[in-house]
Amino acid sequence: MFFNKAMCIQDMGIALLPNVLCHNEIKSGQLIPILPDLPIDRPNIYAVYPSRNHPSKALTTFIEFIHQQISNNDKMD
Repeated sequence: MFFNKAMCIQDMGIALLPNVLCHNEIKSGQLIPILPDLPIDRPNIYAVYPSRNHPSKALTTFIEFIHQQISNNDKMD
């Protein structure tokens, strides 16, 4: 995905990229959304870890952080 982003920044094509990956480049004008209203199904994201029994505080904090980031990104769209 980073290769696709780099190619787009160098005016070498178009790509379907997530806003979270390109937010700064869109704000700076390096990238321009060309089909912003095109409906795209958002993929499911899963946290895979060894056991549900007593997950560490670090793990639960990380999962909560990722959930917040995804929720905040949805509000930016």
